[in-house]
Amino acid sequence: MLNKAKILAIDDETKALDLLKLSLEAHGFDVLTASDGQAGLDMAIEQEPDLIILDIRMPKLDGWEVCKGLKLNSITKRIPIIILSAFSSARDLERGKNLGVEAYLTKPMDPNTLIMLLENILGIVAEKS
Repeated sequence: MLNKAKILAIDDETKALDLLKLSLEAHGFDVLTASDGQAGLDMAIEQEPDLIILDIRMPKLDGWEVCKGLKLNSITKRIPIIILSAFSSARDLERGKNLGVEAYLTKPMDPNTLIMLLENILGIVAEKS
């Protein structure tokens, strides 16, 4: 597959981050990872990924603070963000919407749903073989 879109996944749960990376790479994505909010924000500014997958509850900076920082930075403000979190209250969903996230997915999620969402947001036409 010719995706090679660069995805930044930010999550403090190492196992979840590793599984996400493996799944995305298996679908042809180039995946960067960060295990806390501050490292993720710094990496987004430095690497300018095509899309960011962001957890909410993390050390140093939580996902909401990272999202605000990304949207306020001229380099990263247009990068689509998908929230992937175990927290899915109506308040969380509304907060994500107000911060301009593209989608809000709840853990655990179906990897195929995430792949289809990524391809849709990035405008990738999946090759049928």
